[in-house]
Order: sequence, then structure tokens, then C-alpha cells
Amino acid sequence: MTRYVIEGARVFDGEHLIGVRTVEVEGARIVAVGAPAPAAAERVDGSGATLLPGLIDAHTHADLETLGHALQFGVSTELDMLSFPQTMAAVRRAAAERTDIADARSASMALTAPGGYPTQLRGNLNDPELPTVARPDDAARFVDERIAEGADYIKLIIESGKTLGKDVPVVEEGIVKAAVAAAHDRDRMAIAHALTIEATR
Repeated sequence: MTRYVIEGARVFDGEHLIGVRTVEVEGARIVAVGAPAPAAAERVDGSGATLLPGLIDAHTHADLETLGHALQFGVSTELDMLSFPQTMAAVRRAAAERTDIADARSASMALTAPGGYPTQLRGNLNDPELPTVARPDDAARFVDERIAEGADYIKLIIESGKTLGKDVPVVEEGIVKAAVAAAHDRDRMAIAHALTIEATR
């Protein structure tokens, strides 16, 4: 397994800038920070650079091209917030196998009301039909379908569209509560999309 050391770089540990340290890496894992460098290790000159943990982009719509760009700018993980499972499955496989693109987590499809956001924005894009939830009793089914598609978390869209000049149906509070409960019962985080403070109340 390849062992190398990064020398001369300032190190940010995620909370503090701890100064210039030698960082030893074995394979894909940091094994020592600040320890004497093994004589046989390959050297990487980090002078003038800052070494920090990979950044996380918390709202993307990921594809292979954007994952490659992300890694170039220090983003090592993208949290995809709505994608079609037939597309995202290939992206997730590539992210798991390749080292030249960022990793990806995904919500798969997002929960919205029939006719709700973002259906009014997608009409001319030849998308597959977006799944919707009209009753609290259907929320658990929606969550189970997303998990079967590989969702790491469940996204709920609580959005009237008014900020974009639209007025569309909004997911009812009872559906939101049922979906959050179902997600938590299945050890998944529930994440809400809202563009206004009013929508969060």
C-alpha cells in the first residue's frame, strides 16, 4: 500500500488551524499528523498550501461532470437533493469506484404534493412523472420507495412557488409529519426544502 507524507503545509483539522505539520497517509487514510516522517515514505511538498478535510456541498443535483468539478475545488462529498433514480444509480456506482470525482449521497426523488413544486418547472423537460403524496397514509409508502431506490435521506418540499412567481399546492402538515416519522422509523434523516420563513412554521 502506498505510503506518503505531506510536508510543509498548514493543517486545518476541521475546527482549528493547527499550524504546519507533517501528515502521513497510507492508501486513502491519514495515519499520523505531526509524527516524524518514515524514511521510506514518498514526499509531497505542501509548502504554501493548507491541508483541510474534504468539504461537503449540502445541496446539489449531482452528475459525473459536477462531481469531477467538485473534487477540483476541495468538495469531497455532494449531497444530492433530487434526482431520478435511473440516472443517480450510475452516478453513485461511479462515485464508489472512482477516486477522481467526489462522493455522492442522494435523496432520490423528493416528496411533493400533486401538482406541487417543482412539477411546474419541469413540464418541458420530458422527465418521468414525479411521485407525489396526497394523504398522510401514503407517506410511509413514499419513504419505502425512496429507500428501495437507495436514498440516504428523505427530502420533503414545503414550497408554494410564490418566490418564483407561481402558486402551486403545498404538502399538508399531516403528510410532512407522517413522512418524517416514517423516515426516522427507518433510520433515515428527513430534510425539508423551503424558500421562505413562512414555510418553516
